[in-house]
Amino acid sequence: METKEIEDKKNKKWFLKWWGIVAIILSLVVLIIVINFVFLVFRYKNAIERGDIIVVGNVVGGYSEFSENLEDSEIVVNRQELESGNNPSLGEGTAMTVVIFSDFNCPYSAIFYPTVKDFVLEYPEQVKVIFRDFPLSDNQAALAANCAFEQDRFWEMHDNLFNNIENLSDEKIKSIANDLKLDMDLFNDCYDNQKYQEEIQKDLAQGIKAGIEGTPTVFINGKKFAGVIPKTILEQILYALVYGE
Repeated sequence: METKEIEDKKNKKWFLKWWGIVAIILSLVVLIIVINFVFLVFRYKNAIERGDIIVVGNVVGGYSEFSENLEDSEIVVNRQELESGNNPSLGEGTAMTVVIFSDFNCPYSAIFYPTVKDFVLEYPEQVKVIFRDFPLSDNQAALAANCAFEQDRFWEMHDNLFNNIENLSDEKIKSIANDLKLDMDLFNDCYDNQKYQEEIQKDLAQGIKAGIEGTPTVFINGKKFAGVIPKTILEQILYALVYGE
């Protein structure tokens, strides 16, 4: 009897064995992920090709909502308005311009920033990223970033602010500025007197006018995308813009 049971186990089809069942389940999970990825890729590719604007309600990934009055939102803002002005930027490309409205206190913006930075550094001849402020509440960190921009150290301050998102007190912000070896007399004067408050409010007002309801929100060649966008999707959009496929 025992010999027969052993033989039965040996002759049992692979997909009825425990490891076969696990392999099938894992394969199905991978297949679902791939199908979902392909769906997203073609969705954004087709949106770019048609010139459609993806509305804020269709959030790609994580997203922090803005709670102020938005009665005047969703007024058309053209691409030139979004990309003009003296704003921090990375990359020199013209194929794909990414204007990102971000908040240093937003956890989703903090998740998204390394993706955007890696993306533009990998494709600097095709992509340009422009940073604009959209503070959801406290704008002290935005003030600090603008004051660092005045000393050509915006991106270093930008990264440090996001890396210290859980503690952005005045003391911590000034400590970061000191660690970056900024001219502290100039920085303190700029920061304490809120020199760029009006500039930040202009960014915020234009973002609201463009229909932004939270962060991060990006405009890719003038088309709006809300939420955290995976690097693979950014690459697929770039490919569609460059090769038209």
